[in-house]
Amino acid sequence: VDYQKGYALSNARFGYTSGSGAWNADTYVRNLADERYKVYNLDLSVLGFNQGVYGTPRTYGVEFAYHWGK
Repeated sequence: VDYQKGYALSNARFGYTSGSGAWNADTYVRNLADERYKVYNLDLSVLGFNQGVYGTPRTYGVEFAYHWGK
């Protein structure tokens, strides 16, 4: 019930920093292949209960930062 095949996770991040270093922008993707994997499993199948907690699916986003004083 709680067997899980092996898996690998890949992430990517690309960024740009201004010439003065005052600001930067990054894009990122986590779990690039959208792998489904368990991070925890509670096997109480003898009681008719089996609970699995899965890892975060593919997520992506953009981050901006401004550095005061540069």
